[in-house]
This record gives sequence, C-alpha cells and structure tokens, in this order.
Amino acid sequence: GRALDLLQAVEQPPAEARKQEYMLLLGREGAYKLLGDRQAQAADLERLAALAEAMGDVRCSGEVAQRYAAYYDAISSFQAAFDAAGRAIEFGEQAGDPPRKGDGMVAQARALWRQGMFDPAEEHLLEALALSQQHDYQRGMGNSLQSMGNVRYFKGDLPGARTCWEEALATHRATGQRRNEAMTVSNLVSACASMRDLIAGRGYSEQALTIYQTMGDRRGEGTVLNTLGVAHIDLGEIRQAVGYFEQWLDIAREMG
Repeated sequence: GRALDLLQAVEQPPAEARKQEYMLLLGREGAYKLLGDRQAQAADLERLAALAEAMGDVRCSGEVAQRYAAYYDAISSFQAAFDAAGRAIEFGEQAGDPPRKGDGMVAQARALWRQGMFDPAEEHLLEALALSQQHDYQRGMGNSLQSMGNVRYFKGDLPGARTCWEEALATHRATGQRRNEAMTVSNLVSACASMRDLIAGRGYSEQALTIYQTMGDRRGEGTVLNTLGVAHIDLGEIRQAVGYFEQWLDIAREMG
C-alpha cells in the first residue's frame, strides 16, 4: 500500500522501520481478513512473522501466531489453527502475558469444537475463562463465554448456550468489541430460532445486520441476511424472506 511505500522511502533506523512496518501490516492484514482476501492475508502474515522474529519481540510473535490461528480457521484448516494457537500460548507464557495465553486457549478450543471435539474444547474454555477472570481481562471473558455458548449449542444445551451468549454479549458491549458483539448476536439468533423464540431472534438478526454493515463486513452481512430470510419464513413473512435471500445471493456472488 501507499503507506508502506512512503515508509520505505524515509530513512530511519532499522529497528524503528521494522516496528512501523509491523504496525502498518497488522492493520492491512486485518482488512484483508474482513474482505476475505486470503492470499493477500497470508502474504502479510508471513511478513509479519518475519518482522516479529527480526525484532526479537515475543509479544509480537504471539500476536502473529494468534492471527495465524484465525486465518487457518477461516480456511477450515483446523489442525493448523490449533497448532498456531499453541504457539500463541507459548509466546504468551514467555512474555508473561496471561491475556495472550488465554486468547490462545480460546482459539485452540475453537479448533477443537469445529472438529466436533466438544468436551476437550469446553475444558480449554473453562481454563481460559478462569484465567481471564483472575486477571480481570474483560475481552477474554467475553470471548471465552462466546465460545462456551458455541460448544453448548452443538451439544444440544440450548438454554445453556443462550445464557453464555447473553453474558458474552454484555461483556462485548461493555468493552466496545463490535465484531464480537455482532457474532454473538448472530449466535443468539440461532439459539432463539432453535427455541422457537422467533420474535427475539428476528430482533437479534436486525441488530447483527446493522453492526456488520457499519463495519463493512460483507461475509458477516451475508450470513445474517440468510438467517433473516429463514426467520421470516418461519414467521410466515415470505415476501420479506425473499428480499433478504436476494440480498444474500448478491453478496455471495460478489465474494465468489
């Protein structure tokens, strides 16, 4: 990008140049993640890992490992996601950074439950939640509760899942985690639909759609539009459902 070109044109000490490049790439990698451009995202992650190693900064290495875990999760490479999260945990321990360790444990739990290994995932999450509570790490508590809701949902414990997600939602809102707020609201849509609480589910869907549109997250927006279509069919509102499905298809075509 232009910011990186300008950075390279300015003479400065190598250590400072690496740090600035790292920060710029961190932002761009996050943007590629939201856009779903996995090839560009992977290239930035590779460069970020090299920069973190060159700087000898274990906190940065842990941050990159955490982002690699999210990348591998997005491409459904769950063992690689689990391994990357394990590296984040190790770097967190080396840096004396309990929040990073807790984030890594949540990412490992996600890799487990995405493969149907729900009991081991719940064990990871209980440990991560306890660690976050011990260090008053609010964002970690929200993420642990959100994933705990996922595990309980897939185990068939709908009331337990909804309780976890409602607690996670309150924490995400208190800490300004808009993307996590949107994902948790979307999860509550699923819980409400399964529990036949269709009015509440539609309300949550509309909240999630607004958040994703505000963030420019097209993939998230498409998922919610599909969910809204299903909700309106269940409510007997077929015309509205068709409108939501058409919008969802437009986004699906746009993203390939």
